[in-house]
Amino acid sequence: MKSLFDLLAAQRRFVYLLVALLSAGGIYAALNLPSAIYPELAFPRVLVVAQGSSLGARQMLFTVTRPIEEAVSIVPGLTRVRSRTIRGGTEISITFSDNTDMTYALQQVQARVNQVRTSLPAEIGIEVERMTPSLFPILSYNLEGGDPATLYDIARYQLKPLISRVPGVGRVDVQGSDVREIEVIADPARLAAQRLTYDDLANAIKEATGVSAVGRLPQDYKQYLIVAAQEARTPEDIAAIVVAHGLRVRDVATVTLGTEDHVRIIAGDGKPAALLNITRQPGGNTLAIVDSVASLAASVSKTLPPGVKLKPVYDQGALVRDAMKSVRDAMIIGAILAVIILLLFLHHARITAISASSIPLTLAISVFAMYLIGQTFNLMTLGAMAIAIGLVIDDSVVITENIVRHLRLNPVRHEAIREMS
Repeated sequence: MKSLFDLLAAQRRFVYLLVALLSAGGIYAALNLPSAIYPELAFPRVLVVAQGSSLGARQMLFTVTRPIEEAVSIVPGLTRVRSRTIRGGTEISITFSDNTDMTYALQQVQARVNQVRTSLPAEIGIEVERMTPSLFPILSYNLEGGDPATLYDIARYQLKPLISRVPGVGRVDVQGSDVREIEVIADPARLAAQRLTYDDLANAIKEATGVSAVGRLPQDYKQYLIVAAQEARTPEDIAAIVVAHGLRVRDVATVTLGTEDHVRIIAGDGKPAALLNITRQPGGNTLAIVDSVASLAASVSKTLPPGVKLKPVYDQGALVRDAMKSVRDAMIIGAILAVIILLLFLHHARITAISASSIPLTLAISVFAMYLIGQTFNLMTLGAMAIAIGLVIDDSVVITENIVRHLRLNPVRHEAIREMS
């Protein structure tokens, strides 16, 4: 019966071809494998965040938190629901069993939340997201050099749409100290004199500033939709709205251009700024996204108003590049040291070259295997590869020394290698 060595020796050309193909696949995978700081993990957790109301913590608990908790409690696979409620907002953490299909669970949670959406306060905004590493920003930019409201407007309406179109970008969040709004400050005495309430004033403004379809017009074999657009663009537009009895908003309230209540302060180098946090899509290539956004930022900076600057403040790509550089340095240093040690102790150049070649071949085949199972270059995989280089070098030295020892005992190479194996 032939041994494994005899079988491989008889098919050595096939083995050479197989190693060459796997190595070529590894090189291709290394050039196309996504890079990130964390591996693509699927945490069995969904987060529901509801905010935007002016209600107190107790009112938020009974009008928002409890209805959402009761709605999602029947989702299959759910094991625990935890919530944290503050003034104007609530955060509900939903944990599932380990074997739960999180894509399906996310859809179920969204469906249950949508069912109770109409019973919640109208001003509440709700976000439902899976907890994955891609939720955390990979890039942050500060927009500096102007008043806070103007910086927010530039970041929100000029920069965010451009960055959102970059391939691989998942979400662009904009934060600013001041966000413009039109403020309506009602006079209680005037409202009471006209027998009006705050709700009457708010409803009149809401109905007068909406966009609605009021009819259709067929003409020339086409049907045109007639839309009544009464959007308010200035405080004067709001002040001119009719409330009731021929009264306008300006008669019972003061309308001014202001900003939202201050709940955060965004600054850079001690000066007002607008912050842009950029996240990637699941499976996105961090390095490619970072480079694309940096190129876009360089071109957009030329079109900004005088004195306004777009400045990077956090770059996760730098951490990924440092990790990849460390692995490269470990591989090079390890290979050089292994070659030197083998040459000093074995005095055999051919066997030393064969042993040294095992390092890049092993890494290339490992990268190809990572590509097949959907892994990425991240701190975990790169760290494992850096550690594995030492094991590969150690095994190479031991096997090579054993081959040389048997060659000295038996000058017939084929028989010596069979005895060693």
